[in-house]
Amino acid sequence: MKNITKKSFLLLIMLILYSVCPLSAFSEESKVQPSKSDINNNDNEVLEILDEESDVIIKKEDEEEAQKKKKPISVQPKLPKKKSRFIRAVTSLPDKIRKETLSKSSKIDWDASFREEFEREENEIVTPSLLGIEENVFLVTPPASVLSHNDFFETNASDLSGILGRIPGLFLIKIQDFAHSPVLRGMGGSRIRLLFDGIRLNTPSSPSEMDYLLSTIDFPSLAYVEVIGAPSVTGYGTSAIGGIINFIPQLTRVNPFISMATDSKIFLRYNTTDFSSCGHASTSLHTFDSGIVASVTYENHEELNDGKEKQPFTGFSKVSANFSAEKKFDESNTLRFGYFLSKNFHAERQILYPQTGENDELEVQNHIFWNQIERHLIYLKYENSELRTVDKIRVTLGTQLFKDKFNENMLNLPQFPRILKKNLSTGNFFSLISFGANLGSWGYLIYGLDWYGDVISSKGKTIQSISKDISVTYPSRGVFEDGDFASELENYARLDLFFLNPVLITLGGRVVWDNMHLINMEDKNKPGGGAQIEVRIPLAIRIGYSKIATLGDILALSIIGSFISRPPTLDELSSERAVAEGILFGNPELENENVVAIQGGLKWNANIVEGGVFYGFNHFESEIIQVNSIRDIEKYNYDFSLCTEGIQCWVNINGGKANLHSVEFVNRINVKDFIVIGMTLSYTHGTHDSPSGAEEPMSGIPPLFGSLWMRGIYKPFGLWGEFQLNLGWRQNNLSEKDKLNLAICPDTQNCKGSDEFILLAIRGGVKITDRFFLSIAFTNILNRLEKLHGGILYEPGLGASVSFEGKL
Repeated sequence: MKNITKKSFLLLIMLILYSVCPLSAFSEESKVQPSKSDINNNDNEVLEILDEESDVIIKKEDEEEAQKKKKPISVQPKLPKKKSRFIRAVTSLPDKIRKETLSKSSKIDWDASFREEFEREENEIVTPSLLGIEENVFLVTPPASVLSHNDFFETNASDLSGILGRIPGLFLIKIQDFAHSPVLRGMGGSRIRLLFDGIRLNTPSSPSEMDYLLSTIDFPSLAYVEVIGAPSVTGYGTSAIGGIINFIPQLTRVNPFISMATDSKIFLRYNTTDFSSCGHASTSLHTFDSGIVASVTYENHEELNDGKEKQPFTGFSKVSANFSAEKKFDESNTLRFGYFLSKNFHAERQILYPQTGENDELEVQNHIFWNQIERHLIYLKYENSELRTVDKIRVTLGTQLFKDKFNENMLNLPQFPRILKKNLSTGNFFSLISFGANLGSWGYLIYGLDWYGDVISSKGKTIQSISKDISVTYPSRGVFEDGDFASELENYARLDLFFLNPVLITLGGRVVWDNMHLINMEDKNKPGGGAQIEVRIPLAIRIGYSKIATLGDILALSIIGSFISRPPTLDELSSERAVAEGILFGNPELENENVVAIQGGLKWNANIVEGGVFYGFNHFESEIIQVNSIRDIEKYNYDFSLCTEGIQCWVNINGGKANLHSVEFVNRINVKDFIVIGMTLSYTHGTHDSPSGAEEPMSGIPPLFGSLWMRGIYKPFGLWGEFQLNLGWRQNNLSEKDKLNLAICPDTQNCKGSDEFILLAIRGGVKITDRFFLSIAFTNILNRLEKLHGGILYEPGLGASVSFEGKL
C-alpha cells in the first residue's frame, strides 16, 4: 500500500511538472539559435515555450514534425482573425502583451513551412500608426480600416482609386481620369492628412494638392494602407479633422534567427476592359541584422472612344521606383533609409460642346491637354524603442520634391478654378521627432515636434479663372515667387493617466506655428507677413472594464471634447462662397475673425475575447462639429460596427453639410475548414461639402455594390492551391460637375452606367526544397459593361503574377 501511495505521489508530482513545463521545453529540439548579441549576454538562453495559459497554441503536427526533423516547434498565437477579404476593422491586443507574445512566436514562425503563410496572414493584427507613433486601438478608437498587400490584387483594380473606394466612409471624387480627390467622413482637401510611412504628403504649400497626390503612390509596392476616420484623429489638428490615410511601403524583415533570406516577386497585369497594363518587380535580401528592398513599377492606362467620339481619349503612364535599407544595431535601435520616386505623364483629348448643345467636332480635335507630375521622397529614420508606445524615441529627417508641369490647354480647363503655374515645383524639408515616456503606474506621456519647410520655384504666368461671372484670382496656395520660403512648426503632446483604473483620462494640446496660410494684408496674393497659431485642447475620459492581463472582455465608454481657435486660412478665405460674400475683399472684420471649432463625441467599445479567441466587437460613436461662419460646418457623424466570428457589419452616417450614408455588410462561412463562402453588400449615398459651401453629390463611386464570393485552399504534401470566385454587380454614378467638365453626356441623359463582373482567381505553389518556394497566380475578370451612351460590351481582364521566395 505504501509503495502504491508513493508511486501515486511521484506520478502526481510528474504530472504537475509536466503541466507547468512541458517535456519539449527541456528537449534539445526546442532550443533556438540565439543572435550574436544574445550569445554575449547569455550563452545558455533558451526560448520559453508558452503554454495555453498564455493563449498560444503549440500545434501537434508541428511538434511531431519537430521531433522527427529536430527543428524548433512552431508556436502560433491565437489571434483575432480578420473579418473581411477587403476591409478589416482593426482590433489589437494591448501593446505590451502583443509585443511579448508575437516577439516569441514570430522568431519561430519564420522557420515554419511556407504552406502556412496564408494561415499566418489570416491571423494578422495591424495597429494604426498615427503620425509615426503606434497607437493601441483601445486609445484610438475605430473606425479604422486596413487593406493588406493581398487585398490590392484580389480587387483586380487598375489603380489605387479602385482599391481605396472599397473602404467604408472613404470616397474618391474624380477630378481627372487619373486624379482623384479623397473625401473621408464627408470632409476632404486640407482636412485629410495623407501620410507615407508616417511622413506627410499634403504639406500646406504642396503644389500638387490633394487631387494628384494619390496618383504618385505606387500601390503594387505597398505593404498595407491604414485609413483612420475616428473622432480621435481630430486631436492632431484641423488638417486631420476628416481623417488620416497612411500608406505603408514594403520594408525589410530583419530576423535575428536567419543568417540570410531572399524573396523576389514579379507581377504582370493586362486588362482589355480599359486597356490598362501594369508590370511590377521587387526583390529583397535580409540578414539577421540588416536588409534591403528594391522594386520598380510601370503602369499604362488607355481608354477608347465609344465610336461616336463622345468620350474623352485619355492616356496615362507612370514609372515608380522604390528602395529602402534597414540596419538593426540591437533589439532596440534601428536605422532605416528610404528613397521613393514616382513620375507620371497624362495626356487627354476632351470633347467640349458649345453652350448651344450642338456638337462642333472640328473645334474639339485640337484640344489636347497634358500635365506631368514628379515626386521624390528621401528620408532617414532612427528609432529606439523597448515597447511599441512607451519608452520610444523616433527621429525622421528627409526631403521631398514635387514638380508639376501643365500646358496651356490644361490650365484653361473649367475644372481648374485656382491659380496654377506652367511649371511649379516645391522643395520640402522635414524633421519629425517624437518620444514616449513611461510614468509607471500613473500612465505615459507622448511628445512630438514636426517641422516642414518649403522652398517654392515657379516659371510661367498666372492664370485667372472666371466663376459665377466674378473675375478673381484664387490664392489657394498664394502667388509664390521664386525662392519664397514657408514653414510650419507643429508641437503636440498627450498625457494618458490611468492611475484611477478603470478610468483613463487623456489630456493633450497642439500648437501650430505656420506662415504658409496667413494672408499678407498688404498683398493678399502673397503668403502672410506673420504666422498663424492654432491652439487645440482635446480632452478624453475613458471609463471601462477590462481583463487585459488575461486577454478577456474589454468594455469602454469614452467622452471626447475639444476646442480650436486659430486665424482663417487662405483656403477658407479664398473659397467661392467667401469671395461671393465679400469676406476676402472689403470685409476686414471677417478677415480677422478667428475660426472656432467645438467638437463633442461619445464612443462605446466592447471586445469579447475568451481564451485568446476573438468572438465579437461592436463600436458606436457620435460627434458634433461646429465651425464659424467663414467655413460653416454643422456636422454630425454616427458610426456603428458589429463583428462576430462570421459576420461584420459597418454603418456610417454623416449629416449636416456633409451628408453621407454608407453601409457595409460582410458574411463569412467556413465549410470543411478549407472552403470559405461569403457575401459583401455596400451602399453609399449622399453629398459632401464643396469649397463654395454648397452640397454636391458624391461622384465617381459605386453607390451600390454587391458580390457573392467563394474561396478555397488545398494543401497536399509540398503543393498548395487556392481558388477564388466572385460574382458581383455595381452601379456607377456621375455628378453634374462631371457631366459638364468631362462633357461625356451633353444631353444629360443616360449618364449612369452599371456593370456585372465575374472574377476568377487561381493561385498555386510548390515547395521546391525546404528553403525555396515558388508560387504562380492567375486572375481573369469578365465585365458586362453598360456603356454610358447605350450598348452592352463584354470585356475580359487578365492578370498574372509569379513570386519566388527562399532563404539561405
